Amino acid sequence: MSKKIVFVAVMLLFGATTAFSQNSTFTTEALGKAIPGSFGSQISGAFDQQFIGATNKAVVLFEYSGLGRFKQSLASYDYSQNELGRVDMGSSKDFNCYGGFINDGNVDLLFVKNNDDGLRVWRERRTTTLAMQGEQVVLADYKGQKGDEFFFSMGTSADQQLLAGVYVAARKTQDAEVKVALYNRELSEYWKVKVDCFGFNQVFVTDSGEVVLAYFTDKGKCLFTIADGENEEHCGFSLADDVRTKETRLIRYANGKLLVAVAVQEEERNWMPAQEAGPNIDRIDIYCYDVESGKLTVTQHTFTDTEVARLTNGKEKSGLKHHWIPFGNIQQGIADADGAYLVIDQMWTVYVDGLPSDFHRRGMMVMRVSADGKVEWTRTWRFDNICSPNYRGCLGYRWQPCNDGIMLAMPNSVKNSTLPAEKPVKKFVATRDKAVLSVIRLGADGKERSENFDIDKQSIIGSAHHLDGNKYMLLISNRKQGQFAHLELK
Repeated sequence: MSKKIVFVAVMLLFGATTAFSQNSTFTTEALGKAIPGSFGSQISGAFDQQFIGATNKAVVLFEYSGLGRFKQSLASYDYSQNELGRVDMGSSKDFNCYGGFINDGNVDLLFVKNNDDGLRVWRERRTTTLAMQGEQVVLADYKGQKGDEFFFSMGTSADQQLLAGVYVAARKTQDAEVKVALYNRELSEYWKVKVDCFGFNQVFVTDSGEVVLAYFTDKGKCLFTIADGENEEHCGFSLADDVRTKETRLIRYANGKLLVAVAVQEEERNWMPAQEAGPNIDRIDIYCYDVESGKLTVTQHTFTDTEVARLTNGKEKSGLKHHWIPFGNIQQGIADADGAYLVIDQMWTVYVDGLPSDFHRRGMMVMRVSADGKVEWTRTWRFDNICSPNYRGCLGYRWQPCNDGIMLAMPNSVKNSTLPAEKPVKKFVATRDKAVLSVIRLGADGKERSENFDIDKQSIIGSAHHLDGNKYMLLISNRKQGQFAHLELK
């Protein structure tokens, strides 16, 4: 792979060229076919493209085609997008791929089949050319009859070294049975236990191997089941009676303390149906609950004038009439050794004649939360990104843990890259407008480093994907051509 040193962050889209700067190195491979980005891997994240993993010679993707019940294919490419292998995986009506990992050159994939006959979960191991390596390894196999229901849910640790699977068998003739299992990256089982759990809507996995099932009810109850393979603990608390909760998320569990972020609406407003947009919110509450002592503390953060202006891309002025974010979402919680980062932005969908016309994502705020639930600082950025339904993956960028904090790689308009933070930005239509790849790094102390790389009219599909050390792979594409790219942090 040839490289060319330049003195500004400029990238030419011919073969592999490199842009060097103080903070990172961005390298692209040869242009190939456009990379579709509408679908998501459940291991890597909600809007990420179907990226499984990469070695120094191959990139493995799980691809979909068609409408409704998608046709599924497992594909392997070299860095120039020459196909190394392809396997037809049938229709999504038969089973779903929940993603996978690459381990020592092997591709370990997690599959789930859930229908009237029961629930089957298994692992397949393949080479990077997609040849089968041994037999399928069955992780769970439930048989059922009419009226029985089975569910599977999962979560991964922040460092992506552990995966938890939760199996629910709700048989018509008996109480629901819930089992929790912990696996390594090769999907080999560390432990599996039956737990007493009345419900859950989030699976949280710590880097040290605890699994927390969080259950947030409509009536403000926050209930938790904590399992480590040997012990099981139940605890919980209630949100304040006068709180109108719009979204609740567990963002950290460590040293016996649970951190829960709550998006709050102070007065009722109706802008768009909930299924089409994030809720309008006024503030973020952080609940810190000590499991052993039962002590509960709450820290409230009402959005400031500056935060509202930048999240909504409005003019900055003092004395705003409101401090609410019309389509606010809690996008991410990233825990580390000393606390957590909470990511808030706006997302909504525009419909025409009942069909989605445009997806929107605007503004972003990162809040730093200490281990005892205190808000230490916030950082807010403007952007106004839009894409068509076929390119929804272009709005799937997410923060990633890195060696000195967290990192975000996202597309933005070239016109916005030099605007001061207080100025409203121009709308950016992914795959149509000329773009830069903005790379932002934040440390736990709130210090920011950022830089931009020219990517012409391409856009990143999904997130930057961590490979090892400070190295990441990106899938970038426009409507006609795409390429694999490498980001290395310095």
